[in-house]
Amino acid sequence: MAELLLELFSEEIPARMQGRAREDLARLLGGALKEAGLEFKEIKTFATPRRLTAVVEGLPSRSPDIREERKGPRVDAPETAIKGFLKSAGLASVDHAEKREFVYEHEWRLGDLLLWDNRCSSHARTDFPSTERRLMLRTTVKGAVRPY
Repeated sequence: MAELLLELFSEEIPARMQGRAREDLARLLGGALKEAGLEFKEIKTFATPRRLTAVVEGLPSRSPDIREERKGPRVDAPETAIKGFLKSAGLASVDHAEKREFVYEHEWRLGDLLLWDNRCSSHARTDFPSTERRLMLRTTVKGAVRPY
């Protein structure tokens, strides 16, 4: 189990307001953790004239895996339906929505290393010739020492 320490610094907090501030911090932090799907044992709060502190005990060391998949309207649906779906999903345009035939999902196992060709990823800058040299500098491998 993990522990979280949250310390908030502020201007002078009057003594008569410190108790309420501690209660509000515990309530709001607990609500946010529960909304995020994180269980915990206890939240302890502390206050001084210039800081509020919360210690959350019994947090899981890893958050649970969550997979959310929503089906949107057909591509030929009315424009208002498409705009409404994009707004509710937090997407700017249809181009940002996943197309299942272009999605690869990897189930990670200890020791896995995954590389891909950035030229065909959705975040590539523009189309460019396959003869152009591409150098990937950002690679993370658990336990490896960074060369730079």
